Order: sequence, then structure tokens, then C-alpha cells
Amino acid sequence: MAEGKDETAKLLRALLALAVDEREERIVRQPGAQKTELILDAVGLESSEIASLTGKQAGSVRMTLSRARKGAAKKE
Repeated sequence: MAEGKDETAKLLRALLALAVDEREERIVRQPGAQKTELILDAVGLESSEIASLTGKQAGSVRMTLSRARKGAAKKE
């Protein structure tokens, strides 16, 4: 039973990776669009998971998230 769950998790991760890749390509053409990292963070993924999915360094993802949070705090 656990093997089936592992396969399902792998498939879902693969689909998410494909969606992230497609979004990253489109975001280049939409300068005002929200960064993919922020969307993935909002749904509860860890920065290391986001880095793995986006092909970016974990430190870079953490910095992007930190800057976005500081920017949001200034707007409030």
C-alpha cells in the first residue's frame, strides 16, 4: 500500500515540476507576474523543495521569499 502512495507522490511531484517549468517560461514574458517561488511558498512548500522544483539555489529562493515578505510588510 505504501508503494502505491510513493508512486502517486512521485507522479504528483513530476506534474508539479512540469507546471513550474511552464510557468517559469511564461513569467519571463510577464514582468508584473507573481514569482513562482511565492506561489509555492503560499501552498506550504519548504524553500529546499521550491529550489528543487525551480532549479534554483535554496539560498536564492530564501532570499526571494525574504524580500517579498519585507516588501509586503512595508505595504501594510
